[in-house]
Amino acid sequence: MGNVQACLDYLREADRLLDSAPRTAAAELALVASDRVTGAAMVGGVVGAAVIAATKYATDGGGSAATPGAARELADAVNLLRKAAAELGEHYAAAQLQQAILGSERAALGAAAKNLARVVGQLHPKLRSEFGLMDATPLTNWDVNDAEDEAALQAAGLGSRSRLIKIGIVAVLFVGFYSYMLNI
Repeated sequence: MGNVQACLDYLREADRLLDSAPRTAAAELALVASDRVTGAAMVGGVVGAAVIAATKYATDGGGSAATPGAARELADAVNLLRKAAAELGEHYAAAQLQQAILGSERAALGAAAKNLARVVGQLHPKLRSEFGLMDATPLTNWDVNDAEDEAALQAAGLGSRSRLIKIGIVAVLFVGFYSYMLNI
C-alpha cells in the first residue's frame, strides 16, 4: 500500500477532469458550430437554421464527441486514476479502478467520463472513511462556475454575452437575407 493521501488527491483531480470533459466537448462543439452558423447565415438562412439545429443537438443531446480538449482531459483523468490505483497496491479499490479504466477504453467520451466519475464518486468517500482521512478534501460539485470560471468563459468567447452577440449577428443576417430574397 502506498500513500493513501496521494491516492485521494489523484481521485479528486480525476473527478474534476471527468466532470469537465463532456462540458469541454460541448463548448468546443458549440464554438465550432457558432463559427459555422455565422458563415452559413451569410450564405443562406436555410443552411444557418440547419447548423443551429445541429449545434443544439450536439450541445444538448450528446456533447460527448471526442473533441481534442475533451479527449485530453479524459486521458489525463485516466492517467491520474492509474496513479491512484498504483498507490492502492493490492487494495480492492485498485482492482475497481483498473476495471473501470478498461471499460472506459471502449466507451464514447461522455459515457466513459460518466462511468469513471461514478466509480470515483463511490470510492473517494469510502477510502477517506476507511483510512481515517476525513480531513482530506472531499469531492466537489464541479458544475458550479465561480467568478474566475465566468471570466475565463467570457475571455474564450463562450460566455452568455458572446453567445447573445453571435445570435444577434445571425438573426440580423438572416432577416437581411430573407428580406433581400423577398425583394428579388
